Amino acid sequence: MTDIYRDPTDGATARRVELLRRRRDELVTMPHAIRRVVVARGARMAAAWAMALIGAVLVGSAASPRVAKLVGHLLPPDDPAVIATGLLAVWLGGALVYAIARAVCEHRFTIAMTKCVLPGDDLHQDLERLSHEQPDDVARRMAHRLELRSAALPVLAAALVAPATFVYVALAVRTHGWPANRVIEHTLGDHAGFLFAGALAGLVAALGVMSSRLRSPRAIVPAGVVAITALVFVIALHRIPTAWYALPVVAIAGMIALVAHKLRIERAWIETDDPAAGAEVFDLIAARFAQLRGFAVAHRGPIAFVLSAFALGVAGHASQAQLPRATPTHMLSNAFARATLVDPPPPDQREMVVADSPRGHVVVTRGDYGTIVYDLTLVPGSDYIHTGIVIPPGWEGRVEAHVDAEHTTAKDYEIDGIGNITPQHTFDVAMPMVCTTESPRSMILTVHAKKAGQLRLIVQPTLRASKC
Repeated sequence: MTDIYRDPTDGATARRVELLRRRRDELVTMPHAIRRVVVARGARMAAAWAMALIGAVLVGSAASPRVAKLVGHLLPPDDPAVIATGLLAVWLGGALVYAIARAVCEHRFTIAMTKCVLPGDDLHQDLERLSHEQPDDVARRMAHRLELRSAALPVLAAALVAPATFVYVALAVRTHGWPANRVIEHTLGDHAGFLFAGALAGLVAALGVMSSRLRSPRAIVPAGVVAITALVFVIALHRIPTAWYALPVVAIAGMIALVAHKLRIERAWIETDDPAAGAEVFDLIAARFAQLRGFAVAHRGPIAFVLSAFALGVAGHASQAQLPRATPTHMLSNAFARATLVDPPPPDQREMVVADSPRGHVVVTRGDYGTIVYDLTLVPGSDYIHTGIVIPPGWEGRVEAHVDAEHTTAKDYEIDGIGNITPQHTFDVAMPMVCTTESPRSMILTVHAKKAGQLRLIVQPTLRASKC
């Protein structure tokens, strides 16, 4: 009897079982850092896509009133604030997409690795695949495929989003708080040129990052120097609008340096063979907690004393009686009501004539959210308009004014008193401050018109205590 025609299926099946066992052992000992790189690159790419798309809409809204009006239909009709809302949506949407993308990439990576160590329907294909394909190699190929897009897209997103964000931060620093939506809208709308230029520069830089030279570690220092130099230039010459064109340079060069630095770390993680690589941060956190716990045990007496003193201080402050504030004088109360619209008018006195100038006519209407609406009938010449806003002693006012284009037919005018408002510059802010030793200050507008027409001016007054 001969064995020349023996069925090889049993041997092939045993070979597949042995290869599956070996590949599963390799999967268990695969470096943890490779998974972290794949997940981080996938999430970074998805978040950059989302921020770039919303940032393109933001730049388009700032540069084109038609785009802003189209996007405004998706927002509440009272006060759309397209640019300010878009800036908020960029960061919230990017953070949300990043979190979701991390979970999706974790799931996809797990499925891809599981397929490497599971048998298929064809025995001979399984032998070929398991003999030449290892889980480490599959994971490394997944990471390498994501490198190019995970480097180029963040540069494009930074060019679209970062300049507007820098302007928002500058406005917040200048106002010592949250800037008003109208300030953001008009500031970015009046300087939409540098946003559009930054978007074009970002597109070119994203294409340039596809070359290996800009993704190499040698690009970190030059790009960082360029970003820091441009940032110092903008801070030193922030009062010159032309200097704002350096903001896209800060965003693009800074992101190229950051991406190159991140890629250098990720490449080292991909090539490692240490199964514990990438998990050092958890060991470091655990070590720091152990040190903190040991310090607390060794110094529990002084720590308990400090915490007891702090608790007693908080309890004493909470139990302290609060004296009622003094009632403001009649002049201060009326001025505050006029400036902040605390006392609304009766329904039958919604409109009233504020000033009858020698040539023009003004009607004031109290709008929503504490605004005052002035409907001006302009005729050639100069008029003086008493706004009814009075800044009392010891207070500092912030009065914002902008022209409502939908209810304005005048084409040639100039309004002084709340900054300088013209057809080319339809928004301005005045911050009058009256010290406690000075007299109350009334806000009076000077209107110069060369042609007749209608003009609607919307004013937002607020008050806060002055420093003098």
